[in-house]
Amino acid sequence: MKYELFFLNNIHDSMEMVNVELDPFLDLASQGDFDELTIKHIILNLANCLELLVKYRLEQEHWTLIFSDLNKAKYSDYLAGDFVSVDVKSGILRLKNVCEMEYTFVASMHIYQYRN
Repeated sequence: MKYELFFLNNIHDSMEMVNVELDPFLDLASQGDFDELTIKHIILNLANCLELLVKYRLEQEHWTLIFSDLNKAKYSDYLAGDFVSVDVKSGILRLKNVCEMEYTFVASMHIYQYRN
């Protein structure tokens, strides 16, 4: 499935990779075999998906919110993709403070912490 929005395509691709890797991992885990590399890839893809979801929601509020430094936000840079984007922790703070989201993001942050 292809979406007309950049973030949605990448979110879809990341979730698809999680699904592709998760089934064999669960099969092996149920047999007592733990594949450390596969779980690492699953966590990386979940963290990537989380980051993209945060940026997607921020972009829906206003395109400048995905810039790491709001003072450097230029529309031409946004269109060219030539900028440093917001990190997950700052993005979640913006979701709470600017977008007034009341979600706690606790589980999401645990996934992101496992990534590191």
